[in-house]
Amino acid sequence: MRDENVVRDLVVSDGPDRIRATYFIEQGILHASIEGRTFLLPVGNAPSDESLRQLLIGQLRMRAWRERMTRFWRRGDDQTGG
Repeated sequence: MRDENVVRDLVVSDGPDRIRATYFIEQGILHASIEGRTFLLPVGNAPSDESLRQLLIGQLRMRAWRERMTRFWRRGDDQTGG
């Protein structure tokens, strides 16, 4: 594999939100470090940077969803007096 053992960085932005990953490929497995967590993905037919980009987009969407839910429930607490 041509990119084996080369450490790379990838940043994905969505408006003001950004997320960064450092990754490398070893023995057909993509090893990515995202916000202190390690993800292992098998390398498929798609380019590894595109697979990682999709993972980062998913992480950004999950973060945004969690923030919306936190605001929703905190607003609910304010209305009930709890």
